[in-house]
Amino acid sequence: MSSLPPERWQAITRVLGKAFDRPPEERIAYVRATCAGDPELRRQVEALLEAEANAPAFLEQRPPRAVRSLLLALFTSTDRRLRRPLSMPPLRPEAIAEVQPIFNKQD
Repeated sequence: MSSLPPERWQAITRVLGKAFDRPPEERIAYVRATCAGDPELRRQVEALLEAEANAPAFLEQRPPRAVRSLLLALFTSTDRRLRRPLSMPPLRPEAIAEVQPIFNKQD
C-alpha cells in the first residue's frame, strides 16, 4: 500500500479514523457500508483494521534473548556508528536502569 497516491491515503485514513471512533464490533459494518461503491478501499481499510486487531498479540510476545541483548546494546551504546542507523541518541542512564531488567530476564 506504500505506493498509493496521497488522495488514496487520505480516503483510507478518513474511513479508518471514523471506523476507530466506533466500538470494535461495529467497525467492519461501518467500513462495508461506507465503502460499498469502492471494494478496493474496503479491502484496504479492512486489512488495516485486521492488522491493528492482531497487533496486541504480536506486541505481547517476548522476543528471544539474543534479540533483547542486541536491542539493549543498540539502545545503550555510546558508539555513534551503532546509533547512526537508528537516528537516535543513547538512552539516559536512568532510562537504561529501567529497561535493563526487562532485557536481561531469563526465558
